[in-house]
Amino acid sequence: MGPALFRFLSAALVASSLADTCETYVSGYCTRFVEYPVLIATGSSFSKVESVLKAGGMDLLLSLNASTPANRPCVAAFLEMSCYTVFPKCSDGVLAGAPCKSVCERVVKECTTLFTQFGKKKLLPDCAGNILNFEKEMPYPEEKCLGLQATATVGPEQSSVSGNLNPTPTAEPEPAAHECPSFFLRNPDYNFSNPGQVMLPVPGRQCFGPCCVPCPHVYQLYDPLAISGLNILFQACCLTSFLGALYTFLSYATFAKRRVHPGGMMMYYALGATVCHFFQLFNLGSNGYRVGCVDEVTEALQSNSNLCIVQAFFLSAMAQYLTFWINLFMFNLHLQLVWRKDWFQDRMLIMHVISILYSFIPPIAIIASNGVATIGFTCLAAVHHAAPQVLLPMGIIGWPGVVVTVFTVVHLFRMLLSAPGSGSTNTSSTNSSMAATPNTAAAKSGIKSIGAKSAAQTPQAPDPTKSGSNTDSVAASKPGKTATANGVATAQTKSVKAAARLAKHRQKIWGVIMKSWRSIAICVGVVVIYGSFWSFTYVIIEAFDQINADTDWLQAWVGCALSGNSQSVCAAQVSPHIPGGVFIYMQQTTVLIGTATFIIFGGSFYEDWKELLFKK
Repeated sequence: MGPALFRFLSAALVASSLADTCETYVSGYCTRFVEYPVLIATGSSFSKVESVLKAGGMDLLLSLNASTPANRPCVAAFLEMSCYTVFPKCSDGVLAGAPCKSVCERVVKECTTLFTQFGKKKLLPDCAGNILNFEKEMPYPEEKCLGLQATATVGPEQSSVSGNLNPTPTAEPEPAAHECPSFFLRNPDYNFSNPGQVMLPVPGRQCFGPCCVPCPHVYQLYDPLAISGLNILFQACCLTSFLGALYTFLSYATFAKRRVHPGGMMMYYALGATVCHFFQLFNLGSNGYRVGCVDEVTEALQSNSNLCIVQAFFLSAMAQYLTFWINLFMFNLHLQLVWRKDWFQDRMLIMHVISILYSFIPPIAIIASNGVATIGFTCLAAVHHAAPQVLLPMGIIGWPGVVVTVFTVVHLFRMLLSAPGSGSTNTSSTNSSMAATPNTAAAKSGIKSIGAKSAAQTPQAPDPTKSGSNTDSVAASKPGKTATANGVATAQTKSVKAAARLAKHRQKIWGVIMKSWRSIAICVGVVVIYGSFWSFTYVIIEAFDQINADTDWLQAWVGCALSGNSQSVCAAQVSPHIPGGVFIYMQQTTVLIGTATFIIFGGSFYEDWKELLFKK
């Protein structure tokens, strides 16, 4: 039941007294009701009126009747009133009968719930006022009118084309027997004995009269199997990442030699990842919504869940904290490898102050602006707050770090492929004493210096042009042929020496890459994870920030669900209008941070732990 039907609901109840002919109704939507001469307006016809009903959504209305038994009393009442209104009774070319007030009241009684579900309660007729769009204003008559004794219920055998109805007394529905269609759930605050009640909006709920969208709302727009799979994957990755990040942090905290600069940067990064994954673990062992949902239909917000506030605060703060330190590590790696600088070592105190401010100001701003809300499996920032209070501060440091890391990696491989003595090889790098990765027992990085003298001098062969050499004697005795041979020998010697220099240069650069691979790998891994999370989250925010209750495709989705269709069917219907499931998956890449860190660094601590735990 979608927007087209509601346009029909407001347009179908139209009649005119400008008719001057009386005609007999043959067949159509109103066969079971119209058994009298019908007033047809000048220039109109049965086929035109029937086509208006069809275009307005009558077939869809009848399909609701067939698919959802709870809708049948409303469908019957509304169809009856529509027929009496668009096909009023005629006698001698003038209006002789209009729908009774009791017919109008029956529509209000039976359709209030259904119309409210669609947010279209205002389209219900005003039975105390005049009949809609009659040229001559007239109230709904109470006697000598159409439908005075008629009540009808549409059975499942109803044809969606002919509109045939089997009039039977309308039974008063049992309140407790009401079931919401498809995957919608009952509204816990709805009083089924009073369908005309005024329902005040409840923060965190999307309800349509007696039925509500399950929590979290955004995931109901997607295929349930995809979301269920994501939930399992999310919880598993959260657990493994938490353990991996915790292991890395404890390794740095336990072994002092590992914290030698820049190892301390990695320790703070691992600390942020550990706390972040810990708060993501709040949903472990549940349906995924222990924190994000207050109940089955209510999303967690700042106004209704303290646990949601706590999770959002620490997730936001630790996300910024680990972003700060890993990007500081990226900049430090770049300065050491490319510029042979160690700028941060003497400025760590001020870096700590900046990291605290950078990490805790955004979550404080989220809470101060009442912006905490569920984003699915966790609480963070509502869609209107996410871009300025989460993505923007994260991007200020994150994207420059991405650019610097890409530049560093490209620079290393350019040096590897370049010949010694070219311009690219004159860029200096770190001394071997500058630590950038903790993969040696002395807490050194293993980053080998790529200095201006990276193309080390190879032992020189005797110069055939020098006096006192054997070649001099030969040259002196055979000046003609010897000079030619001398030139060839010299060229060959230069070629051999150049090849030797190139091989030694590449060996040296490759040695630097191999000794620094952990540092390079963690930087590249974080770039991939960060870039995926930031980019896909931004697309999702932009898409859902534009949605409101009047969005046509969203109303069509609600109609799809209220018509009894499955979540999968309705998800396929709206898929062209929302980011695909891959966006939801890629948004969760942050749960891989701890796992990636353990894979890269875990093995480097093995000997340290072995010595600590098993030394005699």
